[in-house]
Amino acid sequence: TSKIKELAQHHADMEIIMSPTANDIISGRGAHVYNHHGNINFMSLVKKYQSKYEVCPKSLKKIHSREIYESIRKLDPPGRFLKPFTDGKGRVGWVEMDYKITILKIRQAMRDNKLREMRIKQTLANYRVQTDIRKEKLLDNNRTFVIYGQNRVDK
Repeated sequence: TSKIKELAQHHADMEIIMSPTANDIISGRGAHVYNHHGNINFMSLVKKYQSKYEVCPKSLKKIHSREIYESIRKLDPPGRFLKPFTDGKGRVGWVEMDYKITILKIRQAMRDNKLREMRIKQTLANYRVQTDIRKEKLLDNNRTFVIYGQNRVDK
């Protein structure tokens, strides 16, 4: 704890958060980040605003990002956007991200979510094409087959 106090004095303008609340959004990677309640709530807000964000001009995209930010801040307790705080030897706690950085992170989440949805749609389209090609090959053999799941039955 003396190291934490020393770091807190060194960074007097930053509050070191030892335990994020359920409404906080934590940055990082891994299951603990992905499954954190605040991050799940954040991603649902990103999905909610996604369609508006995609069609609006660039000058208005920041407004949607601010709306998400304000929605998180209005929770009880208020949600914060946190990043890990380290002392060079390992994680010590969390600190709140700067507002401008937070808005950039929200906008990045909007873009990433769009890419994720596009990849899912492409994967489904590829699967449908492969399935159609497989059906055509079966029909080209001048025999009639009935396909049940992955099993083929001659008629």
